[in-house]
Amino acid sequence: MSIRKVVIPFTTNGSGAADTLSEVAAFGEVVAVNIDTGDAASTADFTITANETGVVVFNKTNIASDVQYPVRTPTYDTTGTAITGAYSAPVVAERLRLVVAQGGATKSGVVTVYVDGDLTPIGRGS
Repeated sequence: MSIRKVVIPFTTNGSGAADTLSEVAAFGEVVAVNIDTGDAASTADFTITANETGVVVFNKTNIASDVQYPVRTPTYDTTGTAITGAYSAPVVAERLRLVVAQGGATKSGVVTVYVDGDLTPIGRGS
């Protein structure tokens, strides 16, 4: 597979919140998230989920400056018990949703999600 970029620009509303869907569906493992905070407040909270399933891909509060994070989630055994010290990249097969909270009124930035897999464009109005 190849590393692909899912770029999700955001602009917060007057209450400092944004809720944006990616324009492509991602199919593969999420390996990293790059946050370009733009002019968002230093109290901004960023959450990225798989849009249909709601699986949390990334969640971090009070991001004050541009940063890149590797993405890993706990690994579980067949009984649903977390394996101590074991982590893996979350797997997605749908559009990604970016939610920004406490970002300041009408502030903009860009979140880039790196996926080891494929992307499929979504038609306008889908």
